[in-house]
Amino acid sequence: MNPNTKELIVNLAIGLLVVVAGLFAYFIFAKEGSDVVKESLVLRGGATTGETVVLGAQVANTIVELRELKKAVADTTGLFNSRAFTNLRDFSVSIPEEAIGRENPFLPTVWKLRAIAEEERARQVGRGAAVSY
Repeated sequence: MNPNTKELIVNLAIGLLVVVAGLFAYFIFAKEGSDVVKESLVLRGGATTGETVVLGAQVANTIVELRELKKAVADTTGLFNSRAFTNLRDFSVSIPEEAIGRENPFLPTVWKLRAIAEEERARQVGRGAAVSY
């Protein structure tokens, strides 16, 4: 893995930990009047072993998910170091600058004026050659 990539991953992990710690501290200390704070600071005597087992399973699942995520990130960064990626070439073509739009876009275009004139001529010819029954 590239040293810059490792450094980036470490920096992101540290930043995430700081944000999580800040949120945890906010909910624990800043919201003094909430029931959540009181429940979290007071030891509950009624905690059962079942709750402990459930919490342990949740922690284990979280650890497994984090390991899978770490593997996925390693696989993704490995793609950028592969030979197929490093041998890619740029086939882009530069597009020349062109004039955009017209001076007055509300004026009819030349082809539109010609079409209107031909329609008028066709109407005039159609009126003069009317067939009567």
